Amino acid sequence: MLNTYDWLLDQDEDILSLDKWQKTVNLITRIFQAPAGFIVQYDNAKGFKVIIASELDETPYSVGDTVSVDTNIFCKQVVLEQQSLYVKNALLDNKWHDNPEVTDDGFKSYLGLPILRPNGSSFGTMCVMDFKDTDYQVDFIEVFEHLRDVIEDDLVMVDNFCKMREMAMLDPLTQINNRRAFMLLGEQKLKLSSRMNILAGVLFIDINDFKRLNDNFGHDVGDQVLKVLAFTLKHEFREVDVIGRLGGDEFVVVLHIKYESDLTNMIINFKNAYAHNLNNQNLPKSSLSVGKIICNKKQCNLIELLEHADQNMYENKGNN
Repeated sequence: MLNTYDWLLDQDEDILSLDKWQKTVNLITRIFQAPAGFIVQYDNAKGFKVIIASELDETPYSVGDTVSVDTNIFCKQVVLEQQSLYVKNALLDNKWHDNPEVTDDGFKSYLGLPILRPNGSSFGTMCVMDFKDTDYQVDFIEVFEHLRDVIEDDLVMVDNFCKMREMAMLDPLTQINNRRAFMLLGEQKLKLSSRMNILAGVLFIDINDFKRLNDNFGHDVGDQVLKVLAFTLKHEFREVDVIGRLGGDEFVVVLHIKYESDLTNMIINFKNAYAHNLNNQNLPKSSLSVGKIICNKKQCNLIELLEHADQNMYENKGNN
């Protein structure tokens, strides 16, 4: 699961699309006509890491570049004081005489804003830098602050999503999300996909002839088959995907994907893994029916998507 206390670059970007942040940094460099803009993440032990860098030839630092916490750089003051910093000409202030951004890289001007996590701690900074002295208009700085607020809003959304995932709303038999938890998390997942402009898909899964399996082998065996299905879901899909049991033998998944064709491949791999896991547990063979639907508009309703995926599942019954 994405954790904003760890380096974002080391994590799955499925929850938080850094492409949006990249566009934001590119925008601020154009607004300020600056040669460099960055989002820098802070860790009190590891230092400062560039996670977004403006896509300009003049930009001297790259994504992944890291500076130790002991180095006197502009971002350090912003993080420690949690206040914005505007240095028009660093050569006029002895405070920056040992700042390598000034002495080694030739920067004179810096405008940086703190980025805070929802709990108020420092996430890092968002900044523009220039090789010449500057005198930015107040209106430009206000726009910059607004764009920083958008970044902080993203962190709030991610934090809320992660907290909801940790809520103890598990189906007691399968130990995956029950209906209530799935609906809450699934709706949040769709909101994230809309906010981050990421394609979302919904899968609806049931076990073919599950009643006959219970009648022939007993409910204890039926329960073991349900557990195997839940186990397969947890291991075949990603931690950031939302899986759940609606009830009986009906299971569902909401996930982010890059291409519509991804769902077809996921379903094939999932079915194969399910059959393999049943065999390993010496349980009776059973097949799955899986329906799928893509959220292909800005706002999607989870209940409607589930209804369409359920209908698609029944249409696929004869193909299993």
